[in-house]
Amino acid sequence: MSDETSIFFTLITGASSGIGKALANELARKGQNLFLVALPGNGLDNFAKELIKNFGVKVEYLTVDLTAPETPQLIYGHAIKRGLKIKILINNAGNGHVGKFEEMSQTKIEEMIHLNIRALTMLSLLFVKDMKTVEGAHILNVGSFGAYTPVAYKSVYLATKSYVYYFTRSLMQEYHTTKINFSVLMPGAVVTNGEVEERIKNAGFLGKFSSLTPEYVAKFTVKAMIKGRFSILPGYVNRAIFRISACLPSGILLYITRHIFNKTC
Repeated sequence: MSDETSIFFTLITGASSGIGKALANELARKGQNLFLVALPGNGLDNFAKELIKNFGVKVEYLTVDLTAPETPQLIYGHAIKRGLKIKILINNAGNGHVGKFEEMSQTKIEEMIHLNIRALTMLSLLFVKDMKTVEGAHILNVGSFGAYTPVAYKSVYLATKSYVYYFTRSLMQEYHTTKINFSVLMPGAVVTNGEVEERIKNAGFLGKFSSLTPEYVAKFTVKAMIKGRFSILPGYVNRAIFRISACLPSGILLYITRHIFNKTC
């Protein structure tokens, strides 16, 4: 990931906070030029200036709403217009809501589907054709630890993240003869904001014990990408939980998760 960094850029969506912001910091520290995308009004301009000052890398940014149908094409068009050659695409932007399905608003459901599935898919479609001949090209899509199994009270969110996992795995097979590497990040609970922190507290001891910081996740993820790993699962506790849950009958696993997440609603 270190060759020709003066020419190529890493595109990160959802780059103004959480995992996206931590990944931007980690990659800038390694000398990567960045093209950052986030919602307007989230301080992306100031963050870009900080990265330029602290690490001496080139940083482009664009503030747009990724739930809008035309946004992926706007991002791709901006990259073409500015002559930004994308070597690494990180589809990090995502949104999740916890609660009873019948109590979710149509707006929230559509937001999750448009952001977690449509935007990620369209950006991959637009950039993959240019990236497949770039040495060391990489597409990282951000899923979720919970995407490995259905979970009550997180039905739509984790269904969208299951799509991310299987979509990325399919692309890895389809493009195995090209120069693109593919990874899917499957983090557990990450303390990205106050709302998430409150949910982790409500989940009890296990939620608190397994939660991670965005900075830890970013460092772990970049190391795993360099090693060419496909499925990236940060945190010793989360990896242990994954191994244990793989041995449990699905009915028991669904019962356990239903009771855990019922407390957070």
